[in-house]
Amino acid sequence: METVVFHGWSKPYEEGMTPTESDGILPPNWKQMLPKDGWAKHAVIIRPPGLTDGKETGKYKAKTKTFRTFRMSRRDLARFVTKDLVDNWSKFEGHIVAIG
Repeated sequence: METVVFHGWSKPYEEGMTPTESDGILPPNWKQMLPKDGWAKHAVIIRPPGLTDGKETGKYKAKTKTFRTFRMSRRDLARFVTKDLVDNWSKFEGHIVAIG
């Protein structure tokens, strides 16, 4: 899925992230099935860590650079999406956001 979003961003997929030279599970002509590259320039990819059913703590960080995380509650992830992400969209749009 991230491969498709990177195409939508008109960016090459992250170095070292593409597992093979092939298109993986995507059909061979998948790029021709989508609009011209750049169609999703405002999209955001969220990479959460392992999610728990714990309480909302409000203690997490979100960065457009990868960092090491282990667990966070689904409630904290929901808070990030509905509050922090929406309120700071311009900071995160067109990026992968690591959260934890």
